[in-house]
Amino acid sequence: MIVSQNEVYRLSQRVMEGLGAPFGVDRDGAFAVTWLEARGLGGLSALACALDRLDGDFQPFAQAKGTGAEVTILDAAGGSALAHAGALIDYAEMLEDGAETRKTGLRISRLSDPLFLLPMALRRARKHWAVTIAWRSGKDEIILRAAPIGGAMLATTARDLDAVLSDPLAHEVAIACRPDRGDDDPISFPTVRDSRALDFNLRASLANGLSVDQSLWQALTAIAARVLVPSSHISREHGAGGGDANR
Repeated sequence: MIVSQNEVYRLSQRVMEGLGAPFGVDRDGAFAVTWLEARGLGGLSALACALDRLDGDFQPFAQAKGTGAEVTILDAAGGSALAHAGALIDYAEMLEDGAETRKTGLRISRLSDPLFLLPMALRRARKHWAVTIAWRSGKDEIILRAAPIGGAMLATTARDLDAVLSDPLAHEVAIACRPDRGDDDPISFPTVRDSRALDFNLRASLANGLSVDQSLWQALTAIAARVLVPSSHISREHGAGGGDANR
């Protein structure tokens, strides 16, 4: 079936709300899902894989598990990056920017679905910051980069990009922020999706819509239905649930 980016965003936002996401986090999540889907990086499939990890699990991370001279470590305990992406990017930037802390990196252990950090890094990063996100999946290395000058990039040593995108495991993820000078070293991994490739997919999705699996869409719609109030005399009087929105 063919859907628009707006439909993907609205469904994703309702799914996040149905899973218990606070106001703002639901919209951040919908943005991340739509950003990935529109650029051919499987945002909806990643959301579907993360449902169990997200359901009601939007509490802040515990205090830092450990700190070193150059890095701060948090323990996500298997939680999904989709629930915390904005906060993690903000925290990584704060550590880099804080002259008093002298921290130059953030590591999160046992973080699931780290792909969702990429769109939020591009959205949240301040104009002069470049954000690099890295982790390992088995023998493969994955690097995400978001920068005002160079845009977004995904690179991996894996030749099967779909396997990387659908990896449900929790990883130790490193986030580093630094001033963006537009001189990032080129990455010679076998699989690279640079800003040109991602923008090409975006333009195609705007022109032709997004092709999504109907069973996947229906499964997510069932989660989104949690936010709806069952139709009743009272709900119709208050304009909720099954009432006529045009009344």
